[in-house]
Parts: sequence; C-alpha cells; structure tokens
Amino acid sequence: MTAEQMKKAMDQAPFRPFTIHLPSGRTAAVPHREFISLHPNGRTVVIHDEDGGSRIFDTMLVTELEFRDAAA
Repeated sequence: MTAEQMKKAMDQAPFRPFTIHLPSGRTAAVPHREFISLHPNGRTVVIHDEDGGSRIFDTMLVTELEFRDAAA
C-alpha cells in the first residue's frame, strides 16, 4: 500500500469506514477518520481503538483496505 492510497482512503468525503489487512491475517478497523493518523513521511500509520489503545503499522505491509458502509 502506498502512502497516497492510504491518504485517499482517510480523506474520503463522506468518510467510509474501512478495515486494514496485513499479510499475517491481522486486521484493524477504522470506524472514523479520527481513529487513524498517517506519519508525515507516509511510512507508518497509527490506528486508535475506541478503548484508548493504539496500534502502529508499516504502511508498506498493508495488503488491502476493505471498505464497508457507515451504517454497518
């Protein structure tokens, strides 16, 4: 995944929730744009969860962005 592709997903208007997939099978849900931040150099992305935790991913290891309806 490129930083540009990730930024495009983050900046959609209206925002569409999505899930990040990694080659290991791990996933991370992004329910709203406030739950994701991309490092300025585009190398890492931070996903925040609703319980206050955070996970950091290497952008280049993201294999897929799975979009879902906001109402789902």
